[in-house]
Amino acid sequence: MVQQPLIYTAKVCPYAQRSLIALEEAGVKYDRYDIDLADKPSVYNERVNSASKVPVLVLNPSDSADNGGVTKDKGTVKLPESLVISEYIGEEYQSAGLLPKRRRAKARYYIERFSHIFGPPWILLLYRGKADSLPSLLSAISTFQLWLSPTSGSEDSGPFVFGKQYTLADLAIAPFIGRLIFFSKRGILDPLGGGDVHKALTGGDDIFARVAQWWEAVSTRRSWKSTFNEDIIYKAAKTRQEKVLAERQVGKQ
Repeated sequence: MVQQPLIYTAKVCPYAQRSLIALEEAGVKYDRYDIDLADKPSVYNERVNSASKVPVLVLNPSDSADNGGVTKDKGTVKLPESLVISEYIGEEYQSAGLLPKRRRAKARYYIERFSHIFGPPWILLLYRGKADSLPSLLSAISTFQLWLSPTSGSEDSGPFVFGKQYTLADLAIAPFIGRLIFFSKRGILDPLGGGDVHKALTGGDDIFARVAQWWEAVSTRRSWKSTFNEDIIYKAAKTRQEKVLAERQVGKQ
């Protein structure tokens, strides 16, 4: 008997959230096992993913996840990496519409390009406390805004990247812009000069008006709400921020 898939994930991880959103959008029933990224069980690296990263989607799991790992029986297939998992779900559950038929290559390009222009300043801001990287993040979002389809003018018009169809491009980018907005709103970015970023990206600045429309549509979907745990994400970000600021203070002494 084929069992429902099992996903190894972490509530704090934006990459893992991509795959969870894809599963929710496709209406897939699945089991989950949450990994503590600060204290990963050794068996996870040994039996699930030698790269020691999440997410990993296990197809036809042959053992319970209670022990932190699954056996390597012939019937078990493990898919690592968020985009591999999300594309697999899009291909297997085509009725969800996650992989646009005519714009699949463009969706992949947008995701890859966004990762290149958003990722480095994101790391510098949140993991190094470099406030001067904030303009680069906003520049990346300005570039993303140029990719968004018009919200009116044709029958395919809508709020998402490709209009009215919610796709892989939306779910792959949302966890990062969403966290930037959330961290600004909850004060995490205050010491870094980003306290008002959430206002600009959610309708308070005409420069980002189209992004605000996109974010409103994305963040109100059930798939977003059910996969974004505010309390846990805030706690992890606050702990990381305190550590970064303390290290910078020591460096000044």
